[in-house]
Amino acid sequence: MKRKMAKVQLSEDAIMKELDAYMKSVIEKGLDGKIRNVIEYHLGWRDLDFSELEFGNIGKRGRPMMCILTSMLFAPDYKHSFPVAAAIEFIHSFSLIYDDIQDRDTIRRGRPSVWSLWGEDEAINVGCVLQTMVYEAIADPKNVMSPAHLPWLIQSVNRTMWRVCNGQQLDLELTKSRNHVTRTQYLEVITGKTAALFEAAAHLGAFCSNADERQLALCRLFGENVGLAFQIFDDVVGIWGSREQGLDKPSLDLQHRKKTYPIIYAHENCQTDVDRQVIHRYYEKEDLNECDLMNMMELLNRCDSLSKSLEIGFQYLKIAMQALDEIAGDEAIKARIRVWVNYVIDKQISTLQGYTRRDNELVT
Repeated sequence: MKRKMAKVQLSEDAIMKELDAYMKSVIEKGLDGKIRNVIEYHLGWRDLDFSELEFGNIGKRGRPMMCILTSMLFAPDYKHSFPVAAAIEFIHSFSLIYDDIQDRDTIRRGRPSVWSLWGEDEAINVGCVLQTMVYEAIADPKNVMSPAHLPWLIQSVNRTMWRVCNGQQLDLELTKSRNHVTRTQYLEVITGKTAALFEAAAHLGAFCSNADERQLALCRLFGENVGLAFQIFDDVVGIWGSREQGLDKPSLDLQHRKKTYPIIYAHENCQTDVDRQVIHRYYEKEDLNECDLMNMMELLNRCDSLSKSLEIGFQYLKIAMQALDEIAGDEAIKARIRVWVNYVIDKQISTLQGYTRRDNELVT
């Protein structure tokens, strides 16, 4: 029998609704017409015909929720973190638009991606506008942060975006390369393109509530390791994810020749000349056909890449929870964070074909 996903408290859903309402208010200040409709489609609030969706396909909102929940560790009023949480989500949202263009992904969260519907030119324009929303949120009069801290906040947000873009640049370079990628190179990529934003979300959330330097450092460690785990799980879903769960197609990352953790693990652990030849063709062949992809999938399965990748993901998650344990914050909020993180991970890996997360894999 399949184990039910960990249940997140209803209050987290309520907070997400309030956050989305706040983000809408930021967007509505200066935008109208098609560009606003496309942005709201991308954010999950509108359908293809631009009709409104009530709490529609918004994704997990993992990064802004991390910002809000870590702020609540040190102060109960979660709304004071909304401007920063919204800025974090706007960064994530515009990066997804560009990522879809670069990877030629036509599906985002089970729906057509922005560029696949309205073309690259309009998608780039929408991404640019979403990036301005980062600063619109930070500059919101509702932002209770001291004006003296705003230059530091803007600099922190900018440096986070630099790290995300640098990670994406490295990913693009390594994907185009025909050479093997080491674990060190891979971790450099995901520390930038994924973990940096989770780290910033936890760090800035705590900063909004005036946490001291030690608590800020622990929050950064917590956020970074949740981000590393999240990306490794995402790598697994990118290969073994189920079509029925709304993904474009299984093995999409293989078709794009992505140098993800399961690929790296298989390359380091293949035992025979035949397997090494499969890897060599995967890296060197100009155009991969169905037979090449099938051979690569069979190699990944022989090397047990799925379970080994999940194992390393859970190791990073345990490091994150150890950091959370050390934070001198509200214990009830810590408990909520643990439930929420397990819920997000459950939701992510529930897309794996035939996989049921075991109770002993819940990370506390």
